[in-house]
Amino acid sequence: MTQSILMYHRQYHDRQGHCHQLEYYLLIDRVFFGCNSLDIYGAKIAHYEEDRLLTTQAVRGITPFGPKITILMNRLADGLVLPGGMGKMLL
Repeated sequence: MTQSILMYHRQYHDRQGHCHQLEYYLLIDRVFFGCNSLDIYGAKIAHYEEDRLLTTQAVRGITPFGPKITILMNRLADGLVLPGGMGKMLL
């Protein structure tokens, strides 16, 4: 089961004056092996225009390292990255 946590909510207006919202979610998958577990982090972006969902993109299993996913989430939100551009940010 994947846990989803909203990390950032950003708004912007396009040239036609429409209000857009971007939501950036941290995804957490917990993997169990024996009596141990490991958290594997991913990210999801949802793009809304005036409360109507336009697109969404999720990538699971990016890294097991908390500091690395934190840096990635900050870059996605600060750059107002749309769901379609998420793959380029992960290279």
